[in-house]
Amino acid sequence: MSCGKTRTKALPTKKDSDFYHFLAKLHWTKGTTIGVLILDTALVSIFHIKVILMSKIKGNVKWFNESKGFGFITPEDGSKDVFVHFSAIQSNGFKTLAEGQRVEFEITNGAKGPSAANVMAI
Repeated sequence: MSCGKTRTKALPTKKDSDFYHFLAKLHWTKGTTIGVLILDTALVSIFHIKVILMSKIKGNVKWFNESKGFGFITPEDGSKDVFVHFSAIQSNGFKTLAEGQRVEFEITNGAKGPSAANVMAI
């Protein structure tokens, strides 16, 4: 997560609202990523929350298509390749990755499965 002041907010329970029954606490900083402890996964779609599944993962870029703006990263722990979109790359200027480039990233739950977030070259 990015540096900055961290805030904690308890979300309403079913007793307090018409939403699905859930209990969660949001932890956020100045960055765009939100870490969440969730007991009801419906909360993710209701609030459009990006959930960090794993953080500080290292890996290598398997391939990245500059014209389409996406590719895949192979985690060094041997787990399944992770989708990466150019918007997840933390750099200035043109956001791209080179095949074989070493990176550090977080894994979030994307629209179609695991997705890389906060990707930084190392």
